[in-house]
Amino acid sequence: MNHFQNHPVFYNRPIRLSEEEQANPLEVLQDFFFCNRLHDIRDLLWNMVTNSLYVPDSVFDKAAERQGMLGLYHDLERVLEAALLLTRQEENLESGTS
Repeated sequence: MNHFQNHPVFYNRPIRLSEEEQANPLEVLQDFFFCNRLHDIRDLLWNMVTNSLYVPDSVFDKAAERQGMLGLYHDLERVLEAALLLTRQEENLESGTS
């Protein structure tokens, strides 16, 4: 069991965001997408997933664990897409365009 599972109350909240970032999470997303392109993020995530799955004796030896990782990968892609759309909508509101 890893430390995330040993301390679920602590890790079930933002721990990397400053107080200012917690008050303005959209700015975090805007900064993220300013520095990273979606296709590059997809590529990196996919490489992380596939490299993890092909390592001998990994924690993903069982089919259910591999399925869980692939499911999370697809969920993260959906979250990234939603976050990108939110940042674009906010930018359009700020610039007065629709």
